[in-house]
Amino acid sequence: MKKITDTVVVLDRGYYTTCTINFHGATVVSWRIRNLEQIFVSRQAVLDNKKIIRGGISFVFPRFGPWIFGPQHGFSRIMRWKVEKPPTRLPNGDVEVVFCLNDDHFTRSMWNYPFQLLYRITLLETELHFDIKVKNLSSRLPFTFNLVLFTYLRVPDINDCQLVGLQEKILQDERIGYFIPDFEENNECEENDECEEEYHVEANTEVTYSVDTSSKSTEVASTNELVVTVNKPTNVLYPSSLDEYEIEHVVDDQTLIIQKNNLPDTVIWNPWTEIALPNFDQDEHVKMLGMKTGNLVNPVNLLRGQEYNAGLVLKLKRPERDPMYLFW
Repeated sequence: MKKITDTVVVLDRGYYTTCTINFHGATVVSWRIRNLEQIFVSRQAVLDNKKIIRGGISFVFPRFGPWIFGPQHGFSRIMRWKVEKPPTRLPNGDVEVVFCLNDDHFTRSMWNYPFQLLYRITLLETELHFDIKVKNLSSRLPFTFNLVLFTYLRVPDINDCQLVGLQEKILQDERIGYFIPDFEENNECEENDECEEEYHVEANTEVTYSVDTSSKSTEVASTNELVVTVNKPTNVLYPSSLDEYEIEHVVDDQTLIIQKNNLPDTVIWNPWTEIALPNFDQDEHVKMLGMKTGNLVNPVNLLRGQEYNAGLVLKLKRPERDPMYLFW
């Protein structure tokens, strides 16, 4: 049912269905259904408990993007989390674990607020659930944060994948610009940073983030395809995307359902072969689909003593007519 070592926690639901979470960043590094791996981790990933893990599902907090006060994408994914509740088998057979991250001298040196993150991961037969609680432990001050789950999905061939229902068709032809920080072309990245191309934007939902229509980071879109494919360098932002959509032709030619709660924005990402990322082979892009889900556009403002709850579900759609359905 469970296994805890110095580096990982393994949830085992039986029938070769497991989930492995690294203490470093509380990063999910494996999710197997009937022994078929659903999560992508680069062949060049460094597991030294110092650098970010290139792949898996990582937890981004309290900042998304470049941050003058600390590391790119915040500190949560480079810290060692604690187990708040050890792996437990529920009455229905599912297995869950709760991780915890609290402020300390390291976080206070960059972000001087008392906080607590509770991160529940539950392994079901064909689903993986993430439940997040952010607590503002200050008795005086509010704080503002980004919260993003960065998921690397394993796929047989990225050219065959289709994202269906990511966002409703835009009803208004309104031009709005979104500014998302990016790196200059000649900016050298630190070894553990992600050098990503500028974002392109699909949507027309108003935001309170910085607007800069002259920036090379801004591309205005007044139409939106109902089916999205990835066949080139992609870094597309969908503000206020729908809370449920599907990714077709994932592992074993199945369909993966994405369900999210209080994580409004979605980025679909694939570096293709034009970007050389640290700890990432150039030919690996064909087997990977990057998905960033969270509060990217409008940071959350959390008042003193309050909590913020969010969730994400990855659910493999059961085949309806496949005779092997009886064995699921």
